[in-house]
Amino acid sequence: TEFLRKDVDWQFSLWSTQTGKDGKTFLEGDQWWNAVQKAGGALTPENFTKLASSGLYSLVDGGYTDDTAVATAVAQGATEVTAFMDFEKTILTLFGTAPESTTMEICPGNAFSSQAFAESASSIQQGFLTKGTNLKLTANSSVVERIMVWSTKATTVDNPWFGITGGRQVQLNFISIQSSMPIGFDYTGQSDLISEVASSVALPENRDAAAMMWKWLAK
Repeated sequence: TEFLRKDVDWQFSLWSTQTGKDGKTFLEGDQWWNAVQKAGGALTPENFTKLASSGLYSLVDGGYTDDTAVATAVAQGATEVTAFMDFEKTILTLFGTAPESTTMEICPGNAFSSQAFAESASSIQQGFLTKGTNLKLTANSSVVERIMVWSTKATTVDNPWFGITGGRQVQLNFISIQSSMPIGFDYTGQSDLISEVASSVALPENRDAAAMMWKWLAK
């Protein structure tokens, strides 16, 4: 990362503002970021005030918009979406009346609504708990804590941020894999995670769930 920053001059963040109009929010953000870089961070009081008023912020990953990619797929016209998640809670922000703690935990300072579906977050959470299928894990699983699958239908609502129009019915297929893996580059742990998931899915007790997932992914 240090090499890329110094010698390649890549930017891993997209910069945006809350004041850009006519679709120019990213352009304005980029202009401000370049101005800050050019000034070496030493802005005049006047420019610093303007910068603060613009609400400059960076988009590092999907946590600031939709880290499930479900809303993005629906916005592109998908009528069926199969989503891999590390926890069911990550999907709740796409539904109505999502708990504020959920939104803030995923994206502190989130300033816009990411709701894409009319159904309530509580009904989706309850669906996972009462209708989802928990796969049996291998006896030696140490990283994977739970694998759950569930499928449901949902109806879209208007969301101008994603370009989603309301009234469309979408089939949502969820594959949730909870683990003790932290964020980072623990390649040994990632290898263990993949191995444990594959071994668990292959168990005879999970045959029906495996067939269901294969059906989803083979489309």
